Amino acid sequence: MACFFGHKWNGCKCSKCGKTRDEKHEWNGCKCSKCGKERDEQHDWNGCKCSRCSKTRNEQHDWKELKCWKCGKKRSIQEITDQAVLTNIAYNNKDYKTRLAAVEKLIDKGLAQAVYANIVENTKEVNDISYAGNDEYYGSVGYEPNNWEEILNKISDQILLVGIAKNAKLSKVYETAMKKLNDQATFIDIALNANDGYRRLAAVDYLTDKNLAQDVYCDVAKKQNQHGNINLNLIAVNELTNKTLLEDVSQNAYDWEVREKATSRLSE
Repeated sequence: MACFFGHKWNGCKCSKCGKTRDEKHEWNGCKCSKCGKERDEQHDWNGCKCSRCSKTRNEQHDWKELKCWKCGKKRSIQEITDQAVLTNIAYNNKDYKTRLAAVEKLIDKGLAQAVYANIVENTKEVNDISYAGNDEYYGSVGYEPNNWEEILNKISDQILLVGIAKNAKLSKVYETAMKKLNDQATFIDIALNANDGYRRLAAVDYLTDKNLAQDVYCDVAKKQNQHGNINLNLIAVNELTNKTLLEDVSQNAYDWEVREKATSRLSE
């Protein structure tokens, strides 16, 4: 309803038309209970945020890693000194660059080594491939993190290196870790028990027991290849020199091409 003959003010608000004026407010702390106008005083602070008007301040934040869950403010790793918080970020943050930045500030170097190992173990290939037309593609294959080898070189703990050799997803990573190991028991364990045939053969290269190495080649050659091709099996056959084991493969290998290859090796 328009107020042609003057407003009927009830404090700061006209009771007829709802128009407001900037006087005679009914303040409830920082907010007028009649018109909703806000002022920058008498806030009801809940940490960094006013529970009445949602104004924020740069103090008493409720941090969840790098972000305040109340006001959304972000902070950098350089601003954090709490070792428990840095440890949590180093172990659990999804971004490996953030994790590495947190590791650099850890006082406990044993923890730092464990985080490095976890990052390296989970190194993955990143394909940047695009279709150029005419059945042609262009691009490159990289790694994330792209400096995984530099990180691996920071690890001196043999137990952590064993874990990488056994568990890393990429062959390039676990093969590099094996180069830093000197424990025959570890190589024997991997050669005999790893689920991945390529990892088994990588470990065989370091075995000093050549008879055991031949046994592993025989076992790998005979198995059904989990990778969907027989290249691994044929590699193993080509490494066999023991005639008895070649005879075993020629009769018992899962794939007929592997059996034929072993038979051919027997006649050489």
